Amino acid sequence: MKWKHALTAMTATAIVAPAPASYAAELGDEARELAQQLQEDANPQVRMAALLTLGETADRAGRRELEAKKGAEAEREKLAVGLALMLSGDRSATAYSASILKESATTYAHLRELVFALPASVQKTLLAATLDEADAATRRDVFRYLAQQSGDLYGMLQDSLTSTNAERREDARVATVYSARPEALTFAEQMLRSRDAGVRKDATTITAAFLDKPDSRVELVEVLEKALDNRDEAVKREAARQLVRLGEDKGAAPLFKHAATLEPADRAEILGFLVEHRARVRLDEIRPLIEATEDQRDRELLYQLAAITGDDAVYQELVAMFRSDQFDKRLVGVQALGLTRRAEALEHLGRGLFEGQREIRLHSARGLGQIANPEALTGLRRAVTNERDKEIRLAAVEALGNIKDRGSVQVMRFLTTDQDPEVKRQLVASLINTGVPEAAQALEMLLRDRNLDVQWDAFVGLLKLAPESAQRHMSTALRNPPQQFTDALNPQELSSEVRKSLYTAMLNHSSSRVRQAAIAQLERYRETLLPLAKELATSAGLNPEVRAELVYQLASSGDAKIAATLESVVRLFGEEPAAIVAAWALAREGQADLEASFRGYLGRDNPLMRAIAAYGLARID
Repeated sequence: MKWKHALTAMTATAIVAPAPASYAAELGDEARELAQQLQEDANPQVRMAALLTLGETADRAGRRELEAKKGAEAEREKLAVGLALMLSGDRSATAYSASILKESATTYAHLRELVFALPASVQKTLLAATLDEADAATRRDVFRYLAQQSGDLYGMLQDSLTSTNAERREDARVATVYSARPEALTFAEQMLRSRDAGVRKDATTITAAFLDKPDSRVELVEVLEKALDNRDEAVKREAARQLVRLGEDKGAAPLFKHAATLEPADRAEILGFLVEHRARVRLDEIRPLIEATEDQRDRELLYQLAAITGDDAVYQELVAMFRSDQFDKRLVGVQALGLTRRAEALEHLGRGLFEGQREIRLHSARGLGQIANPEALTGLRRAVTNERDKEIRLAAVEALGNIKDRGSVQVMRFLTTDQDPEVKRQLVASLINTGVPEAAQALEMLLRDRNLDVQWDAFVGLLKLAPESAQRHMSTALRNPPQQFTDALNPQELSSEVRKSLYTAMLNHSSSRVRQAAIAQLERYRETLLPLAKELATSAGLNPEVRAELVYQLASSGDAKIAATLESVVRLFGEEPAAIVAAWALAREGQADLEASFRGYLGRDNPLMRAIAAYGLARID
């Protein structure tokens, strides 16, 4: 009882005021004594934790004792000795520790399990030395680790992104693109100013990783718009492309300007890209090229761009060409009429849908979808029912999806029993694209399809259109999803309620494949899924390995408010691996207000937890 009262008084003192230097020294002595008792423990993890404490509290004699331990047989213990010496201030320890990491076959595991326990400043010194003249495998392990960190550690990627070593730069870019943290956009903006063309090109690869992250859209557009003024023409064009993909017309003009300087065959891809994204280009810039070109494909694409402007004179020209008895002119008209988005064009394209010439039927179906008017449903119904050409049939199904009307869904319901998986997948995409509530019933029917891809696509559609229905079918959908099933999932495109339900189910799933897929998504979209990870980390019944990964991601996020969650994990799940990860994350920070927690951990039966607690006490300044 006396001990408990003394501990309470000591805790109150620690909370009220920072520890004075003399008190910090007392803590160091206490921690060193505990570490000396544990350094011969049978568990190597306990011994390594004790070594870090001995390093943190070492004087000159202590450093000599640590030096003597370099002869350990196990690689991990040798590394722990090196890290301990780094904490002691030994100048040669950085090179020694880095050499072990470079030569190891398990560098990444060492980083996560040992280096993670060091304060960020010490980690930064060690990892910089490890990257120096490292082989490709070591480099990738270090970058993979850094990509999961935050603050100055994550910032280390930026140094390598501008390296003169092309291979090092590439490995850093791959890691940066994979995690695509918001800070990476700042990296890209600065890289765009580099004198190195390779660095500037890599910057646009990084920005491209944010095209499917709508939460970063404003910042991305800002970076890309600045890139339009870049001195590097290739960078300007790539930035323009990305802006066009985002639906920003500001990217269209520079792309078209470049295309105008090329021969027809060379500019076809650019023009096709602009048409695909319905980018708006000024008609007075398109006209001279139309009048000058003699190339059929060039004329088709230029008139499609002209049609997007909505100009009435262009529309009349297209109608005249569609009525022509010359096939090449008809081909120009039929491909562009739909892009005018005019209801008057329905009559012409509706007739074209049933002509004898295949190309006219195909482009008529696409044009009806571009106009997206319910009056086209009668003709499209006949096409999806009677058309024998698969490509035309697919185009008609796609067109139905653009018509956001319940009548379109009624037509598509008859296709749920179609035997062609490709038609079924297009059907699902079209049902989702309508955005109408009635599409949910058809999607529910497709959940029972024999094709796993069709089933999963239908489920993803329900997540967007009918969340309540998706939740009812969630366990079935996740039972055996197709390979790469998360490719269709973007947590930033889901409501917070749906996101919580789906990823909670995935992280709690009995299948390791589903759990690992969820963790990979957490790595890719950490800024979005972090609140859920924080909630689940302290929830009962979670798979211990998953909890440990959630805690690792939380601890690596740099969130200043995460300490309370980490303390809760240690308190509630002290026997799980997650508690060890959380304790290391708390211990490395050296915060005086955590002394009471560390003293509580000293009372645990687990010697590893006691060893980590001693390290935490030693870290308090």
